[in-house]
Amino acid sequence: MNDSMEVLEKSASECLDRILDHHMRSCQAAIAVADRKYGFKRLYNLRGQTGQTRNSLHHIASSDKVLWMTLYPVTLCTPETASILFTGDNELFDMVLFDEASQMRVEESMAAMLKGKTIVVAGDKHQMPPSNWFEATGTHDLLKDDDPESDLGALSTDSLLEYCIEHAAFSDNYLTFHYRSEHPALIEFSNAAFYGNLKPLPLRESGVPFEIHQVDGTYVYQTNPAEAVALVDALLKVDVDAEGEYPSVGVVTLNLKQRDYIVSEIISRRRASSVDDAKFLALEKAGLFVRNLENIQGDERDLIFLSTTFGRDLESQFKRNFGKLATRQGYRLLNVLITRARSQYVVFTSIPQDELSSYDFLLSSRKENWGYGLFYAWLTYIRMSVAANDREKSPVLTLLHKNRAGESEVVTQVPESAERLAVLMALLEGALPGFGAHNLPTEFQGASAPSSMNVLIAQKVGQFEVDWLSQGDLSNSIASKAVFLLWGASKLPHLELHYLIQRKRYLTSKGILSENFSQNG
Repeated sequence: MNDSMEVLEKSASECLDRILDHHMRSCQAAIAVADRKYGFKRLYNLRGQTGQTRNSLHHIASSDKVLWMTLYPVTLCTPETASILFTGDNELFDMVLFDEASQMRVEESMAAMLKGKTIVVAGDKHQMPPSNWFEATGTHDLLKDDDPESDLGALSTDSLLEYCIEHAAFSDNYLTFHYRSEHPALIEFSNAAFYGNLKPLPLRESGVPFEIHQVDGTYVYQTNPAEAVALVDALLKVDVDAEGEYPSVGVVTLNLKQRDYIVSEIISRRRASSVDDAKFLALEKAGLFVRNLENIQGDERDLIFLSTTFGRDLESQFKRNFGKLATRQGYRLLNVLITRARSQYVVFTSIPQDELSSYDFLLSSRKENWGYGLFYAWLTYIRMSVAANDREKSPVLTLLHKNRAGESEVVTQVPESAERLAVLMALLEGALPGFGAHNLPTEFQGASAPSSMNVLIAQKVGQFEVDWLSQGDLSNSIASKAVFLLWGASKLPHLELHYLIQRKRYLTSKGILSENFSQNG
């Protein structure tokens, strides 16, 4: 076996030497011709005089394209740069290859496609869309608190990959093996939710490839200082492997402000301690990065540390403002987020644990794998994996598989008639104390209540839409109250229209007194 490997290695080395020798001879011949015509060194800025204008890259490439392609048989550039450098030259290259095509706009790539005789487009339709998705809010903060939980117009932008998948001129070829992860569990969730056909490589690492730390920090000014501190503490505990080398580490956050906070914390530690400074220097040499979610597609690291950032605020309220992560196309963000690790994924979270149990109802009701219920499902999967609880982990994967394959059973989202009204009253109770709780039948209260009922009662995740009713109506009319109740009940079956119930503060800001809801009733 060893003899065979030596023969193969020797043959490969000899083949490479022949290729390099041929390329060198071709370059020398092309340079000699160019030098006689117009002066190779002058064109390529290798000879100049003081004050002489240097040639631009566009001028160099366009002056003699045959020379350029002889010197550089492979040109690596963006589609826009290819269009500028090789203006007017179609089928100039034998092959043009687009990588990460899910992030490219069609209109920005079409001119570059004309430069090749053969076009290869590579990408993942379940990963990030073109970059104007992130420009929609005028900020690179994907999960800004005031982002609406709705698909914006920018989300419908077609990518080059989507265009080619739908175009008859392109044939499809799909990967069947997942090559990145050293443990099958690192791709298991995405495989169940999105792909279905990926085969992980044979197990190279034993044990559980996850850690989760329940920090329960306070979410303030779009940051979570406690999570940042806990994460940096964990970075300082990263040790060398069996070969004495540090693993590569990537730190990911869900918004820019948390990323900046973590960077500031690292800088503070480095200034305060020479030992910590040396540790971070070693981690940087091994590939340490700290980035927000938008900037990690295409990257991978041995270890990924994630700060989920969100938690209870200073008033102990947890708001489900997950921004684009909760939209229909937001599953692409989550898929990129959870598939960056080669050997281990470490999560630091302050999302209350009792929030996560609603994933089942959210995904079953939607019958598709998207929304913040998908994020909750992944966190549940992580927790069950760490606890080695396969019995609880299996339902998560089964539900994801059913949704992906279109096999989900129809779930009754809201009880009928009086029971629906009871649910609505319970929801209203969160904002209007004294109005709804006494109307809720005892069989729908507490631990004995049906799971869907408990979830609905807990769903304080929308905003009261009461502006269309005047204060006078609310104060004086029993009929208007009935209209309000019926209107609310009719909206309940649509999860994307759920209320973000706010307390008296919201009603007061609208000039509406909560007492008005209990009058005449």
